[in-house]
Amino acid sequence: KLSHGGLMLEIVLGEIDLNLVKRFTQLFTNRNNSFVTWKSGLINDNYGNPLINDTQHVNAFFEDLVPPILNRAIIDLSRDVIVFKFSETMKLDTFKAPQFAVQSSANHTPLQSRYLTADSKVIPVGYDWHIFEMSLGYDDMHALKRNLNLAVNKNSSFIRINSSNAIDDMNGNQVTAIQIEQLVFFEDKIRPELKDFHLNMSNGIMRLVFNEPISFGFNPHYIQFFDSNNITYNLTNPTFWRGTGTD
Repeated sequence: KLSHGGLMLEIVLGEIDLNLVKRFTQLFTNRNNSFVTWKSGLINDNYGNPLINDTQHVNAFFEDLVPPILNRAIIDLSRDVIVFKFSETMKLDTFKAPQFAVQSSANHTPLQSRYLTADSKVIPVGYDWHIFEMSLGYDDMHALKRNLNLAVNKNSSFIRINSSNAIDDMNGNQVTAIQIEQLVFFEDKIRPELKDFHLNMSNGIMRLVFNEPISFGFNPHYIQFFDSNNITYNLTNPTFWRGTGTD
């Protein structure tokens, strides 16, 4: 803001600039590391004289004391990630996955929920770290995809920040809790793969091991045995099949 003939110019930093500046740990964190300089042509006086080039030390510095909030979150079950968008740059090494839960409703006592585990990893998206994605760990991914009442569509996909120490911003302000936000939902569209199979000719049991939980809509008559000489046999009449929760 600038009034004609005034002595003061007030600049409101945009979201991009503010978040990028907050990413630096040795810039604008206190009065001792807060300086400003400028290029010729920044501004003129009323007679057209350009501002003298110089460097200025900040006179009054007010640190960031505002707790960050979660603005948006996305779950993508094809990529097995949750993307978080916070109100400002976050300190990613303070992220504590077990303080986050995927739940089936916006209630504080949902019917279904899954607290995330420490093997889930986070990486920034872009340069300013207010958006980052968390790769779901093996246990979390399988637990979510096995549960037919949790994270199966938009209406059963919510994220909960359970504690204020779940993550901090760059100045150490803890996130606002408890927050429950509906997830933007992208369903799993990746075809499953057979990782391995075991065959026991003593008890007649064959175990198929997949890379993700599968449906019980299973048709064993589609299985074909063959050997190194391409001698084939089509499975015709299995007596029983069952699914197991783990590999």
